[in-house]
Amino acid sequence: MKQLYRSYEESTKIFQDYEKEYSSFFKLESIGQTWEKRDINLITISKDINSADLKPALFFTGTIHAREWIGHELAIEFTKYILENISHDVWLQKYLEKATIYMVPCANPDGYEYSRNHFSFWRKNRRVNADGSFGVDLNRNFPIGYVNYTKPESNVYGGPSPFSEPETRALRDFVESHENITIALDYHSQGNVFFPAHDFRHEDAIDTTDINILCANMAESIRKVSHREYGIHQGKPPAKLISGSGREFYHDRGILSTVVEVGTRNISDYMGDMNEHIREHTSALLSALKAVPNYGKDALLHRVNLFEVKEIGSSHATLVWDYDIKDDVFFELYRSDKDKQFCLVSNLIAKTDSLEYTDVHLESSKDYYYNIRVVSKKDGSKSAYYPQIKIRTNTEFDEFTRTYHARASKTGYVAENLKNNKSHFGVNSLFVGVDENKGISYAVVTIYPARIPKNIKIKSASFNLYPINRVSTTIEKYGEWNVGLVDPKSVKDITNFDEVNDMEIISYVGRPTKSQQLTQGIWRNWNFSGIECDMLNTQIQNGVITFRIEGPKELADGRTRQMMQWDLGYGKFGGGLEYRPRLELTYTIEPEKTTIYPKKVTTICKDGIKKGELLTGFDTNGLKIYSALKFDLSTIPSYDCWCLS
Repeated sequence: MKQLYRSYEESTKIFQDYEKEYSSFFKLESIGQTWEKRDINLITISKDINSADLKPALFFTGTIHAREWIGHELAIEFTKYILENISHDVWLQKYLEKATIYMVPCANPDGYEYSRNHFSFWRKNRRVNADGSFGVDLNRNFPIGYVNYTKPESNVYGGPSPFSEPETRALRDFVESHENITIALDYHSQGNVFFPAHDFRHEDAIDTTDINILCANMAESIRKVSHREYGIHQGKPPAKLISGSGREFYHDRGILSTVVEVGTRNISDYMGDMNEHIREHTSALLSALKAVPNYGKDALLHRVNLFEVKEIGSSHATLVWDYDIKDDVFFELYRSDKDKQFCLVSNLIAKTDSLEYTDVHLESSKDYYYNIRVVSKKDGSKSAYYPQIKIRTNTEFDEFTRTYHARASKTGYVAENLKNNKSHFGVNSLFVGVDENKGISYAVVTIYPARIPKNIKIKSASFNLYPINRVSTTIEKYGEWNVGLVDPKSVKDITNFDEVNDMEIISYVGRPTKSQQLTQGIWRNWNFSGIECDMLNTQIQNGVITFRIEGPKELADGRTRQMMQWDLGYGKFGGGLEYRPRLELTYTIEPEKTTIYPKKVTTICKDGIKKGELLTGFDTNGLKIYSALKFDLSTIPSYDCWCLS
């Protein structure tokens, strides 16, 4: 397999040949040298190479961690794709007329070659440390959040000081001398997830929406190619954030920046997964390239000044915004039903030059997310996005909603080969799947549906889990994760693996989540069908709801794990109330039917009033016949009583 990946020397030769053949589009240069005196290659691609530095630019870095070979290989193949298609692909031509691509295919040449030739899982560069150990983690050697680790032998040793390494200094000097960079993508492996830059406060910054949408648009491009879904995970407390990474350095300079974690292993099988990753990320990179001009530092269009909700109903929402009125702009409005979703043609709901829009035909008691940007009528240039708005539509007049969270002491995971399963409840993440150490693992979630009437009719229901980490899901497109509604009477001890394994599943909920749909940082929802809602209602009336989450139970040959980690929301590893497993219900009260008979019946016609008869219509002379009925309504429950139920 190693022979299928190009060496650093081979890629340099490829780029040298490209420079000779495509000199008007392509340039190769060195931006510095490593400890072992290898040139750090930078390539530039633009429609006119002479004016490349005058246009907004995408900055690509790959393989800053030596063992993560995908970045280097992707840069080679992406370059090849562009140069072989630019002559006939009109869209690619338009992208490169307005934007430039800078790529450092391998930011750690020494470490990469050491990984290829000596130890595949080498991560750092090849600096000789003071204690005789080797290497600095280059992605901990930038200044933002830098931590001075005292153990040079550590895999995350960040060096004696920020920018102590020639590789990171080369990246710094290039970025600081190129103010035209608007988007920076740092390619790593593994995890199938985007990690957008953050400011270490866990608070939304003004550009959080822009970064999330950039990642979501790239993720949608990936999904179209391979059906693989990428997560978007900025980080949340109390998780320890990465310190001293290039991502935060670029972001601190006003650049939209994200790490892209590719695949399910550090070094993927080239003939299988790696070829697919290259195809899907070529599409994703083109999506990012298209967005580059929107964030140029000289961009003429600014965000709307204000974006807020004016009115919310059960089936509509009215949104208003403010902008310096100009005749040459209009507004694009996007709607999604999930957080961290793309903004593309498929969810573009309005193009308008008004400052108000009413979105109709919405569903009641449902979350919606809105994004807005300004577009020039003259040249089609677009502004950045205003921070995203989230709304929840009102219930209908006869609807009620409930959100129930898991009970900590009754929620946890059990593993086949572990003896301390009881200790996992209420304090640990939910591990579901299989690995060679734990064996098969299930999660058990228990919910107590308090304060709910007996005579309800469930209109909709969903069970929701927050994916905290999918790194241990190492086999591409293998296995699925299901949620089963359990008969709680079929198990006495939910901390006992054998009992959980044998518990009775009343029904599985919604559609399974396949391994290629597992994400990180985006809620996963299992929606109940109508029949499943009726089964759920039975458990609600019994006073306890138990779910079992299960994944694959066997491993492919040569693999050691296929394990997904979900957030429990409790304990030191949990994200708190917002991230706990939850059940959401929308229901109505079954109508009470009362039969009422008339107390008095009367017929009124020309001939007089006839009591006890019920006739209506016309007589033989064409004259109208009327009827009247009198009812006693005292047996009907009052409106106030119905509302209080």
